[in-house]
Amino acid sequence: MISFLLIPIIILLLYFSLSGLGFYFSKVLPGKFLPYNALYPLLSFPIIFCIISYFHIFIKLYPSINLLIILFGLFLCFKRFEIIKLPLLILFTFLVTIQFIGHNVNEDFGYYHLPYVINFISDKLILGLSNLSMVQGYNSAWLNISAFFYLPYFSEKTVHFANSIISLSIIIFYVTYLKEKKIYKFSISSLYALLAISFFLIKNSRLNSFGVDVAGHIYASLVFFLLINFFENKKLYFRKSLFYLIVVFTIFSIFIKLSYIPLIVIPLICIYIEKKVFDKKIIYLSLLIGFPWILQQVAYTSCFIFPLDFTCIKFLPWYSRDFINDAAFSLEYINKSYWVYKGTLTPVE
Repeated sequence: MISFLLIPIIILLLYFSLSGLGFYFSKVLPGKFLPYNALYPLLSFPIIFCIISYFHIFIKLYPSINLLIILFGLFLCFKRFEIIKLPLLILFTFLVTIQFIGHNVNEDFGYYHLPYVINFISDKLILGLSNLSMVQGYNSAWLNISAFFYLPYFSEKTVHFANSIISLSIIIFYVTYLKEKKIYKFSISSLYALLAISFFLIKNSRLNSFGVDVAGHIYASLVFFLLINFFENKKLYFRKSLFYLIVVFTIFSIFIKLSYIPLIVIPLICIYIEKKVFDKKIIYLSLLIGFPWILQQVAYTSCFIFPLDFTCIKFLPWYSRDFINDAAFSLEYINKSYWVYKGTLTPVE
């Protein structure tokens, strides 16, 4: 009973904290304009990733640091940010709480998610980490984010708050959009929002199905949604803000999982349609977000894209051609489900 009362309170406070951080991060957008207030918590995840990843280059990520950032976000939220209408938020917080309490962990959680988080909070950036365990080479921004939710005085279960908060945030965003848009006024974006709500309610009904893929799905869905908005609204200041968000969310999706690389074409489409949306600030912002992920990937594996040997820096002392080739081979037959294969073919065959 205590858990059922405490957990929704924690989830609400985390949501408010991320809203406050996202609100102030939005100030880097041109004209200090964010088209949708409910995007603030979703906007905060990329900047949190940047903050803790830069910290991690020099020091281990103490849980107390996480708590201080969260408290700072709460201060920002209650100082300036207009809190979203509570009835809607409480309803979906209740649903997310049930999900959090009754979940079983993802099958990859004990295999490499939790070890990754423990490494993140136990030591600063470890050079050649993937040589200790191949799976630690699969660098994901979402695992960095999970480490951010490792809080003092709690067990490792708190890392799952990352999944709960992003689930809550995406549903609140799409529902709020439909409410403000007037659902009876048909548009492609409204239909997309309805489909997205249905998909994420079903997908998030079991937290044990929530790996790094779902966080990537969420940000990829936002990229496509904002592109639709880009087509629907021809005002330059609106399109420019959308473009910034599309670029940030595209980069973040790719850093969550590299299979989202094709999303790069979306910002290019925006530039092709409206050339004035592009300026030098977006290059600086992209470099700011991208540098810690690239540095971390090279530090762990010696490669920019693991385990592709041609992307590796071969003069680094932790580079190993045999290790990289073995990792590439293992990844291929794992993805082809060799472990459940019942025939006579060898892994190589």
